[in-house]
Amino acid sequence: MGSGSSSNIGVTQYFIESKVFKLLNDSEKAKTKELLKIFGLLNTSSLTPEGIENILLFVDYDGKMKVFDRGLIFPADEQETQLPTEPITITFDHPEQKVEDEVRSTTPVVQSSTVEQEILDAYRGDTKMEKRIAKEEAKMAKKFKDDVGRLRQEFFAAVQKKKVEKTVAILRLMTRQDDIAKFIQEDTKLNKFLSAIWEKQYGAELAEEFKQKPDDLKFIRLFLQYVLQDRLGLSRSDAARIGLQLSNLFVSLGKKEYNKMAYFDIKNKIFDWF
Repeated sequence: MGSGSSSNIGVTQYFIESKVFKLLNDSEKAKTKELLKIFGLLNTSSLTPEGIENILLFVDYDGKMKVFDRGLIFPADEQETQLPTEPITITFDHPEQKVEDEVRSTTPVVQSSTVEQEILDAYRGDTKMEKRIAKEEAKMAKKFKDDVGRLRQEFFAAVQKKKVEKTVAILRLMTRQDDIAKFIQEDTKLNKFLSAIWEKQYGAELAEEFKQKPDDLKFIRLFLQYVLQDRLGLSRSDAARIGLQLSNLFVSLGKKEYNKMAYFDIKNKIFDWF
C-alpha cells in the first residue's frame, strides 16, 4: 500500500486478501495487527486530532462529559469517570465486506472535525510557551537526572521567583519521576505549610484529612491548583489546562484515577478542575 498513511480500507484489504497473512496462526495475526496499528500511530502527525496521544476529558455543548481519544469522541461514565485506556480501536468498513477489529464497548460519538481541532488547540495552549517549557524540562533533566532532592530545591526557588515556565517544567519532571506525592509527604516544611493553607481555606476537617492521607488525589490536585494559581498567578483555566497535561503523565505511569484532575469545557472555552 506504500509508505504513506494507510487507509482503513487498505488495511482491511490486506487482512482479507494477503496469502501470507492467511498462513499465520491466531497469535501471529494478532501481533501483525498490533504492529500495523503502531505503524499507523507513528505515521500520524501529532499536529492533527488523530495524532495526539493523550486522552482528554471535556464537557460538550450538550453539557455531558465526554472523552477525546486520538481523533474520536466517546461518552464518559459520569458516575465513575472510568475512561478508556486501551489503544485506539479501529472499525474497518469495506464496500464488499465489513471487518471489525476489537470494537470498543462504547460507540464513538460522530462530531465535526472542527470540534476535535478546537479541543486539540485548546489543550496545546500557546505553542511558543510550550516550546520554552519543553526546553527548560530537557535542560533540567540533563542537569539533575535522578537527583530528586536538588530538583525539589529548584522547585522552591522557581516558585518563589514566579518563574512560570521553569516551575511547570519541574512539575512535569517530578510527575514523570512519580515524585509529587512523595514530595508533599516527605518534605516536613512543605507538609506543615500546606496543612496550614488547607485549614485556612477549607477548614480543620480537611486539614486533618490531609495529615492522614497527604498523597490522596484531591490533595495533589489542590497542591497543583495552589502553586499554579495562587503562587504563579495563572488564571484558573490556564492552571487547569496544565493540570490536565500533568494528569495524562500520571495516567501513563499507571495511575488511572488521576484522569479526574481537570477537564475542558468546550461551550465556555475554559479548562477547569474537578
